[in-house]
Amino acid sequence: MNPSIALDQFSKQLSRNKYNDVDKEFDFEAHKQTILWAVRSLGYGSKELYKSTATEDKLALYQFVSGLIDKITPNQLMEIFPITKEYDGHKYEVKDYFYAMDKCKEHGLDKPIGNSFEFLWDYYNKEIGGFVVYFLSTLSDVTKDKIGQGLMETYLAEIGSTTYAERVINGKRVLVENLVFNSKGKLV
Repeated sequence: MNPSIALDQFSKQLSRNKYNDVDKEFDFEAHKQTILWAVRSLGYGSKELYKSTATEDKLALYQFVSGLIDKITPNQLMEIFPITKEYDGHKYEVKDYFYAMDKCKEHGLDKPIGNSFEFLWDYYNKEIGGFVVYFLSTLSDVTKDKIGQGLMETYLAEIGSTTYAERVINGKRVLVENLVFNSKGKLV
């Protein structure tokens, strides 16, 4: 899928539909195409979107789409983005069709997703996976803008791991220990 085409289609869907109060006016049939093109455009890391949009605005866009996904059911999600039909996850200890289907059934196939960020972690579809990765990356960028380090650096500080950055000092490449802060803002 060409990210430019997906972004163009997403923009058209946003123009066609009104999003004043999605909580009161949500209609799956009306919003299905918006969710489809939003996930496709945001999940493929559109260069146009990433170059021209501020980090906070990208995060707001991901949150908007996540809010739409919160309103649909796993059955409706499977209608838009079918679970990938790979069945050997147990052999390689990775997600597969059976794992994702079990998680969907555990949640309830006809119950609204509610917390899409958490739910999508267990869903097995390439486009959904890309959306989650770029959402998390954008969240990390916002965190980095606010506190000077991303989510991974903060997590590593919490568990006591040391991180290093490659720097050039006097013409030589050396590894320098990063100063890291935990989630409470304390130097570790």
